[in-house]
Amino acid sequence: MTKPYNNLNPGALIVFGIILLLSCLHTAGYAQQTFYVCTSSLSLQKVTITPNGLQTQYVDGCGNGSFFSIAVDKTKLYYNDSNAGLYSADLVTIGNTPTTVSNCKYITSAPGNALTVGKDGVYYVYGTELMVVNPATGAAKSLGVMPYGPSGDLVFYNNELYMANYAGIVKIPLNDPTKAFMWLPIPDASIYGLATVKVGNLIKAYAFTGVSGGTNVLELDLNKRQVVGSIGTLPYVVYDAGSPVETAVEPPLQIKEVKVTKDCDKLNRGSAEVVTDVHASEYTYTLNNGVSNTTGLFTNLAPGNYTVTVKVEGQPEKAQGFTIPDYSLTAPTIVPVLVNPVCDIKGSIQLKISTSGYRIKYNNALYDSGYLFADLLPGAYHFTIVNEQGCVIDEKDYNLVQDVCPPITITAINIDAECKKYGLAVVNVLTLPHPDKYSYTLAGTTNIDGTFTDLLPGTYTLVIVSSADRKEATVVIPDFKIVNKPNLLPVVKNAICTANGNIKFMPNGDIKGAARVRYNNTTYKIGQVIPNLPVGLYHFTILSEQDCILDEVDLQVNEDKCDPVDFPNAFTPNNDGANDFFRPNQDSNPIKYSMMVFARNGQQLFQTNNTLLGWDGTFKGAAVPAGVYYWVCTYTMGDLVTVSKKGWVTLVR
Repeated sequence: MTKPYNNLNPGALIVFGIILLLSCLHTAGYAQQTFYVCTSSLSLQKVTITPNGLQTQYVDGCGNGSFFSIAVDKTKLYYNDSNAGLYSADLVTIGNTPTTVSNCKYITSAPGNALTVGKDGVYYVYGTELMVVNPATGAAKSLGVMPYGPSGDLVFYNNELYMANYAGIVKIPLNDPTKAFMWLPIPDASIYGLATVKVGNLIKAYAFTGVSGGTNVLELDLNKRQVVGSIGTLPYVVYDAGSPVETAVEPPLQIKEVKVTKDCDKLNRGSAEVVTDVHASEYTYTLNNGVSNTTGLFTNLAPGNYTVTVKVEGQPEKAQGFTIPDYSLTAPTIVPVLVNPVCDIKGSIQLKISTSGYRIKYNNALYDSGYLFADLLPGAYHFTIVNEQGCVIDEKDYNLVQDVCPPITITAINIDAECKKYGLAVVNVLTLPHPDKYSYTLAGTTNIDGTFTDLLPGTYTLVIVSSADRKEATVVIPDFKIVNKPNLLPVVKNAICTANGNIKFMPNGDIKGAARVRYNNTTYKIGQVIPNLPVGLYHFTILSEQDCILDEVDLQVNEDKCDPVDFPNAFTPNNDGANDFFRPNQDSNPIKYSMMVFARNGQQLFQTNNTLLGWDGTFKGAAVPAGVYYWVCTYTMGDLVTVSKKGWVTLVR
């Protein structure tokens, strides 16, 4: 493949200019680098190297379709077209907008297929001879004919001019180009181009060889005259490249600054970046602890004071001190809460961070402050404290040990009557405090809290099992129907006549806390009458002040005899032992009684309050004549109902 240019010697040129900035500072990524290339279609492209590969942006503007060879001086673009015209233009980039080319101006005719810019601001072009062109005046001057023809680009490196040749890299003495010689042979590869690339503070050289469908990019060490290796391939053909560092001016050795940053991925460690002017020669950076490199970047530095010395061949060395601060002084306070495993219960670790904005990293996962790491076995555990950016702030190591599982110790077995269930008991087993989970078994029931309910009187075996022990005990449950039975005397009043009965419970010794009697969902105080009870069987519950059942009683209300008072309508007081007295029926049972007998004239002849006493037919000891007499009676029965009766009785003699 050749790069056609009028009648110039044919030569294939595949040129790729790369700017690669690999940064190992306090961030894991590296900054974007850009360069410009002209392609086989004579268009201009801006190429950016990113962590995800190359990104290409078409550069629009004047000059498109005529970019044959290019050189870049900061934001100034110089290019040859295919008709040997040399032009200047401006590269314009505003904010994040795409770069464009503007203000294209013709300078002069400068035939050649290799173009670069020198430190003196003039441009070097090689066609049949090496020419130098002043872009300000357009004046061109021949420096002579070299014994090697160009296959591609010219480039300055460490104040020396180099040229790409099919067999390798040619070094050109500017004072006598006729003495140009092969500086770095590269066998088995046709070198089509050269470019210088800014990598950190270094300027590196790259050569470009054609491969199927694109270009292979080789890193060169021109100081040691060797090929370092391939850095990748490009998927297209490039005619020429340009970057702001193609002058490759070697500045005097000077340390501009030492940038100190905290290492994000290491505990209490810092990094130091020694910043110098961009240079082509390899600098050697050495710390006072003996660590040395050629990058000027030192990582994993412990807190302390350091001195870095920079050396380069042919210049006086420079030294500068810097300090890595103690980053642990700003770490937040960590309050650990450790719970060792005990018995068969696993342990836990909880870390409380005193300041917000930090998280806990454990097993590559992130957790908030105060998170409880549970189910932990005995052993060592490592935690990392990170900030919101994920940088390591502190590291903590904690060790959990297996605590001894204590034996089962019973402190009490409390047996009480069930409050709401008469005659049944509740058992509550108490043990010394323990971390284990105990299994309690009593009367065929197993639980983990040691409380058993609804137990009948009897003797039982209590079994307690832990992960490391077993304990048995005998539990005797008394008959609380007897133990808690209060001494109360039930007083029953039977129903009588029209009156219902009633019942009351009176103290009769130790009432054992009895306070109320419940009947038919109504409660009564001890000694209070439970009224209006018809004949029948009644159930009463004796309650304490806490409404716990102390006793249950069944009582019968019977019906007492109720015979009303009745009188005969005649009597015969003749002492024959039959019907000798006027009195009521003798099976009557009034609780109050009054009866009077009157003569027809109204004279009272008899009066009594006793049903057993009757009128014998006399008045003041003398018999009254036979005849009809008037009587009046008032009586009260057991139901407290008062009845009045009156009538006539015949006295027969």
